[in-house]
Amino acid sequence: MGVPKTYERLKNRFPQIMARLEALGETLREEVSFNRREIELLKLVAAAAATLEGGVHSHARRALASGAAPEELEEALILLVNQIGFSRTAAAMTWVWDVLAREPEPVRITFQGEPLTLLGFRPEVGQRAPNFTVVDQDLKPVRLTDFRGKICVISSVPSLDTEVCQLQTRRFNEEASSFPGVEILTISLDLPFAQKRFCEAHKVGKVKVLSDYQRLSFAYAFSLLIKEWRLLARSVWVIDAEGYIRYRELVHEITSEPDYEALKEALQKLL
Repeated sequence: MGVPKTYERLKNRFPQIMARLEALGETLREEVSFNRREIELLKLVAAAAATLEGGVHSHARRALASGAAPEELEEALILLVNQIGFSRTAAAMTWVWDVLAREPEPVRITFQGEPLTLLGFRPEVGQRAPNFTVVDQDLKPVRLTDFRGKICVISSVPSLDTEVCQLQTRRFNEEASSFPGVEILTISLDLPFAQKRFCEAHKVGKVKVLSDYQRLSFAYAFSLLIKEWRLLARSVWVIDAEGYIRYRELVHEITSEPDYEALKEALQKLL
């Protein structure tokens, strides 16, 4: 399910099922290329088979954020009836319906007034921030949990090849000295090599510029993938030292910069 301990728990609890799934996975990897939507539907089925309510909730949300229709979630679970029985399938279906009941309409952002779509729903202020894995400019993995114990600011931008994204990233680099002890991350889907060239050209060294190009892990965890462009939306988040979201801003017009003053006020309350 993306978490090693959970996977080991599943292997210990259902050794025969997991052995068959692993064998099936090897066969499928050789013969079939899955997209993100299909992968999340498969993970949803595995979580339902193991009666993992949290896993069903998580992968149902991720499948929706990846473009799956509500009917596809229900159909995937119906296929399980013969394998895990009616009662467990019904329980999993109830968990999926709980997710669907809270799923909002797609959020509209704009580019020069033209609408763009963000699917899924973003974590709320007060919720624990979902973990994610991105890579640094040396292609080494970086996780949100690596910064537990520190206040963390996350700035997401569509691309560092564009003027507003450059302005936003340079502004955070300039402001970093005003907030010692606060980790500032800029995340985009640019390749790490392009990010490194940008940082060297603009002397950006006080913020960590990270790439989500490999897994779209941050994009899906925070529901920030622009459907039409496959780029990140512009947003700012503050995560406290315990890992809870204390501030968020989704910039609805993508050519605009974030509200830096509102962010500073939110940070001052935590320092």
